[in-house]
Amino acid sequence: MKLIESYEIHEQLNKKIFDGEKLKPEVREKILDIVDEFIDNLWIKIDVLDIQLLGSNASYNYTD
Repeated sequence: MKLIESYEIHEQLNKKIFDGEKLKPEVREKILDIVDEFIDNLWIKIDVLDIQLLGSNASYNYTD
């Protein structure tokens, strides 16, 4: 199988995590929980200015 054969562009974001163009509230809350726990376990204090969701599930080329 070639990579291009497994690559599919969708017309909408993954319905499992997005409601239209917006993250589902429960997904957003889980992401924030993970970030909070990560920050709490650091040995230095940091100020988080932004959280970015990356990868195929954050774009239109996700796979089931």
